[in-house]
Amino acid sequence: MPDESVRRFTHDWTDSLQTTIRQNNDSSFYFSPNGFCDFSGSLDDSLPIEQIEATTETRLGRVWFFSNNVARMHHAVHALALFKVYRYQPAVNDQRGATNNP
Repeated sequence: MPDESVRRFTHDWTDSLQTTIRQNNDSSFYFSPNGFCDFSGSLDDSLPIEQIEATTETRLGRVWFFSNNVARMHHAVHALALFKVYRYQPAVNDQRGATNNP
């Protein structure tokens, strides 16, 4: 992010990706049995998909799942999983006000 913060994607809107908020202490990523992460927590604005570029980097991110796939209180297992890293390149306005992607 331009402010050097790290965010995680929370929802794919096809033309944009929604992210976690900057202070990422209220988010939870549930690693479901089908291999997807379900998100719970505060959301920030979506980022236009054309301003997001893939990198070769990966980072560990916190996830949780139910022990033995049994959903009940105090049955969460917390773990780290590898996630791909993407770079956000916001569009900039030139002197005429036209938007350009770097």
